[in-house]
Amino acid sequence: MKNYFSKYIDYNIQVNLIGLQTGLLALCFILYHLFFSAKNIYLNSSVLGILLTSIMMSATYHGHHSIERNIYGLFTALFSGLSYAFGAYTGFSLFQTSLVIFFFFPWVGLIDTRNTLFFWMLFYICDAYIIGFGVSHEHIALHAVISYALYYMWGGSLFILSGFIRIYFLKLVFKLRETQPYTQNIPLFCWENYRVIFALGMTTSVLFANYLSHLSTSRLGFWLTMSTFILFKYDHSVSLLRSWNRIIGTFLGCILTFIIFYFFGGKLFLIFFIFPFLYLTVIANSKHYASYTFFLTVTVILVTGMNDQYELNLISIRLLDTLIAVFSVSFVLLILKKLSIQPKHF
Repeated sequence: MKNYFSKYIDYNIQVNLIGLQTGLLALCFILYHLFFSAKNIYLNSSVLGILLTSIMMSATYHGHHSIERNIYGLFTALFSGLSYAFGAYTGFSLFQTSLVIFFFFPWVGLIDTRNTLFFWMLFYICDAYIIGFGVSHEHIALHAVISYALYYMWGGSLFILSGFIRIYFLKLVFKLRETQPYTQNIPLFCWENYRVIFALGMTTSVLFANYLSHLSTSRLGFWLTMSTFILFKYDHSVSLLRSWNRIIGTFLGCILTFIIFYFFGGKLFLIFFIFPFLYLTVIANSKHYASYTFFLTVTVILVTGMNDQYELNLISIRLLDTLIAVFSVSFVLLILKKLSIQPKHF
């Protein structure tokens, strides 16, 4: 049984500790939100800060020095908070968001694949910007932008702080020694032709998804932009496999969320579900994309419900945005493949 589930979740003790940190910290914020500050619209940002930072940390766990990962994680938490707030500030404007995507997102496609810490840091900074779109369809005040940034950075930074405490505790009590070296002398960017064209193709698709999301009356339209962005990988076959896995994981996650919505009502059920699903999302991240997407789908819809009504249309929007994103990504990758634009190495 363990061998079977090892295909879908990571049994590594450190990754599981990261998952436990994520679930416990997020649960603390959610309990505070439900019982003491239900009208605080910013607390949702803290949970998102914890979630995105923890996913970045679990994605880079294997093969990196723990202190180095936490340093990159701290930068991710801080700059993602600023990016998230800036997304909230510009999210109402198709022109402004398109401008940011056009100038900043291509750099993610140009990062040298060997520099994984830098890649995931920049990736989640850009991802946080897209998630910020969902804050409002209207222009928001500067003080609100600052609050969103601070709450997001508060959640992410607390997660990193708990990570440093965990590392030093394990070293002190169990005398664990670090075996991974720090990253050395890896170029930040790759300028080969296929990478430049790939970056442009990815950015074009995200711009188109951003256009479609702004046509939507729902402020959850950013899910389409985000799904399009995260599905692109340098290898066409990997991207297509991820797209198929994302459809499976999202579909099954939507079914489970529907069951939860049907049998449970009100925000109090967050207490019972948010911890296990956050934990499972983190430990599935580095193992199997379909299982990760399955747990992430449930988690994201639950977290979204902190400030929104629990409505079934959340499920349909999530599924529809995923299908559109998969079609868009597959279409662009097919064009690149027809043009024989293939990576020479990974």
